[in-house]
Amino acid sequence: MNRAFPWHAAQWDQWCRAFRRARLGHGWIFSGRAGFGKFEFARACAETVLCESIKADALACGQCRSCQLLRAGNHPDLRLVVPLEDAISIGIDQIRELGEFFSLTAHYGRAKIVIIRPAELMQHAAANALLKILEEPPALGLLILVADAIDRLPPTIRSRCQRLRLDAIDTSLAREWLAREVPSEPAQLDAAFALGNRAPLAAQAAIDADITQSASRIEQLMITVGSGRKHAVQAAQAVHDVAPTLLADCMLNQAHRFALAQLGLAGLSEPQSSQSAPVESLISALNHLHSWQVLAFAARVLEVKTLIVSSANTRDADLLDQLWRTWMLATRPAAGGHPRSQVQENS
Repeated sequence: MNRAFPWHAAQWDQWCRAFRRARLGHGWIFSGRAGFGKFEFARACAETVLCESIKADALACGQCRSCQLLRAGNHPDLRLVVPLEDAISIGIDQIRELGEFFSLTAHYGRAKIVIIRPAELMQHAAANALLKILEEPPALGLLILVADAIDRLPPTIRSRCQRLRLDAIDTSLAREWLAREVPSEPAQLDAAFALGNRAPLAAQAAIDADITQSASRIEQLMITVGSGRKHAVQAAQAVHDVAPTLLADCMLNQAHRFALAQLGLAGLSEPQSSQSAPVESLISALNHLHSWQVLAFAARVLEVKTLIVSSANTRDADLLDQLWRTWMLATRPAAGGHPRSQVQENS
């Protein structure tokens, strides 16, 4: 059975208090950035409510008939609503179907639960249909909305739900968990957390896919291109095997770290154990940069990333070249700045 991740202990306690006091109400929103385990938390909550023999710590027993159905993925009193295949949003028909779902008696007399994820992808009409359900909540009905961007949910829905923010966590607990799950060198853990924007599940995915090695290569190339020791074309050739989306994410991460370091705020994004040589070397090599150059570069990378996602007709090689040229142009010293080292056109 699912259980809350260790970094969600405080949020789990809050949920359990409401559950034990019969104050769950009819609607909850679990919000926060991707990679923190919001859906897993929602599943654990649903399992607790539906379990017929809850353990002392409010976790599902894993043995009763409800738990067996949940494990098999076919419990009749739990429904998951997500965008349909090939769709980018949740449609009104999907929400209207919930009316019939809630109208049926709970099979085991406990509750009827719906999890909607990502809730912010509901179409306007779908959100209005959901609001009607919240305004006249069904008996024993519970709606759990999982949202990466809660501000994109209508205020009328937000106001009718209890809320838990699940990306406000103790990072040390997340790092301890990651070290147990994917034993790695401290430097690799640090790199994974930075690349995953401090989201533990994103960091785990980065290590599992060996993305941290690519990130390290990109970081070093940004230094050499930014200091004038390599040309953008050479850099693009050096990482020809890296997906453009990964390159864009790595570049944005480095720009973020560099901008914070310039302001003396590196500790806000770097784990305590990694006030790292990579950041220091980035600052040292690119000390001619101004903050506006870094911000302009990040804005341009976001534009290119949008192009990557929206266009299927652009060659990866062209996108890689465009990203590296963007970095090379962004790191040219402003007027009156340090002279740029001569660019080596050949390896």
